[in-house]
Amino acid sequence: MQIKLALASQHTESCFEHQIFGLNAGSSKVWQRFVHLSPDDILVFYKTKEGFAGIWKVVSDIYKDTKPLWANDVYSIRVKIEPIVPLQVSQYVNAKTMASELEIITQPAYWEVAFRENLKEISLKDYDLIKKRLEKAKYK
Repeated sequence: MQIKLALASQHTESCFEHQIFGLNAGSSKVWQRFVHLSPDDILVFYKTKEGFAGIWKVVSDIYKDTKPLWANDVYSIRVKIEPIVPLQVSQYVNAKTMASELEIITQPAYWEVAFRENLKEISLKDYDLIKKRLEKAKYK
C-alpha cells in the first residue's frame, strides 16, 4: 500500500461525486507515479488555497475511459476511488495549521512548497495525523 498526496483542482468535487481520479497520458514524473497506483493505495487530497479535501482509497486498476466527467478535459486514464474520510467543501482542513507537525513539510515558513508535487509519497505518520484532523473536521 502506498499513501500519496493527490493535488486536487477545480474538479475535485466532481472527482468525488463520480468516485474517479483521472490524469491525461504523459511522460512526466507524475504520470510515472500514477501508473503505479494499485487497489488499496491511499490518496490524501489537497486543494490549493482550500486545504485537505479528504482521504480516498484506490479500488481499481488503472483503466482508460473517454467519457467526459470534467468540464475542461477528459482525463482518460483513471482509477476508481472510494471514500475513507470524505469532506464537504466547508470542512476542508487548512494544511498551515499542521505545518510544524507534518514530515512532508521541511520548512514550516514555506509550507506551501510541500504541496506542489502531485502524487508525492507521504509517511504513515503524516497520514495518521492528517486522517485524525480530517475526521475531527468531519464530525465537528
